[in-house]
Amino acid sequence: MQYPYLTFLEIITFILALSVGLVIFYFLAKRRQGNNFLIIFKVFTLYILGSIFIYLIYPSRLLIRFFDSSLVRLLDFLIYSIILFFIFYFTTRKIFLVNWKKSLICFLLMAMVIFPLLSSLRTGVVIQATRIIPIVAEERMKLDAEIMAYFEEYGISGFLLHPLVPLPPLPLALKIIGGLERAILSWPRDYFYEIAVTI
Repeated sequence: MQYPYLTFLEIITFILALSVGLVIFYFLAKRRQGNNFLIIFKVFTLYILGSIFIYLIYPSRLLIRFFDSSLVRLLDFLIYSIILFFIFYFTTRKIFLVNWKKSLICFLLMAMVIFPLLSSLRTGVVIQATRIIPIVAEERMKLDAEIMAYFEEYGISGFLLHPLVPLPPLPLALKIIGGLERAILSWPRDYFYEIAVTI
């Protein structure tokens, strides 16, 4: 496997972030009688799987390729958020029997606040680890050098890619972890960042 230590670090931090999210969701949901850990874990897992599925099939990038504006990105963000909320709502309604207002509050808290915060903390842990663990730092430097060479080949400075330019060829394991992280944890933060950059 290419970059095994960096990949292992990404996997472990991603699992830890999800675990912390599950614990927070458990304490938010356990107040209702009859909601044991297995039931809450089931709801959490169903939402995660639904988020991944929607992320994989959602044609966001096709829209942005033709209409690259802050308004289109904002509309895209709202549509994606509504789709994920309905997944969250029908999952929680089926098991917790909560109304849409309580489900919306919980969704906004988890998806828009807690998950992005966990994603930022996870990124911070990875950055710190690459600074203090020599073997991980060495792999990170090699990967960054490959990415920069890729950008130079396309004549692009920095890490802001135009939608028509393909992404750099990352190792498959890191692509998968990055995709899962964006689908579950960091999508609101990524959308807001892209909207701000476009503006």
